[in-house]
Amino acid sequence: MEKLEAFLSSKLLPMSQKLQQNKVLAALMEGFIRTSPITLGIAFITIIGNFPIPGWTDYLTKIGIFQHVEAITNGATGVFALYVVYSLAYSYAKQLGSNERNSAIISLASFIMLMPQTVATTDGQAVEQTIGALKLDFLGGQGLFIGMLTALLVTRFYAFLSRKNIMIKLPDSVPPMVTQSLAPVFVVTIIFAVVFVLRVLFGFTSSGSIFQFFIDVINAP
Repeated sequence: MEKLEAFLSSKLLPMSQKLQQNKVLAALMEGFIRTSPITLGIAFITIIGNFPIPGWTDYLTKIGIFQHVEAITNGATGVFALYVVYSLAYSYAKQLGSNERNSAIISLASFIMLMPQTVATTDGQAVEQTIGALKLDFLGGQGLFIGMLTALLVTRFYAFLSRKNIMIKLPDSVPPMVTQSLAPVFVVTIIFAVVFVLRVLFGFTSSGSIFQFFIDVINAP
């Protein structure tokens, strides 16, 4: 037992301390911890709505309750990637000493900009048509990895550009909230231009988007 404790103290403890000092890993840990109230808070409703009793789900559907259970569940876990992007960007910006709220909202916007915004559907006559919509799959688990990359890269890029002093200089009489919102306009424009280029480049691939590209090239094999 003493040898095990000595091994943990001499080998694993220093490694753990180094990992905690890594800004990316620290942001990942904090970012996911911040989203835990959502996943834990929805657990009770999810369990009740999917209780393992024969006919329970059918009964809830019959009385018109199950669709609301699904809506609540999808509102929490079905769009989980959105919460992770915002929370992770916020945590990473804090690690970098950058503006947390700006980084989080810009990362979230970039994530949605990269996402396919049309969905193919069929009407009653099986005629395929395209409508403007976001796929719930990419807002949830399938989009989580791309969301994490977007949050980390956009936040890092935002912090880098912010240090280049290309912010709009506003008079001291302008309220601080307005200054913080308008000052990084040039920075945000540059970030969105890069996002636009990435979207166009992946649009030329057979996958059509960065999300589907990740599924086809990495996830599927």
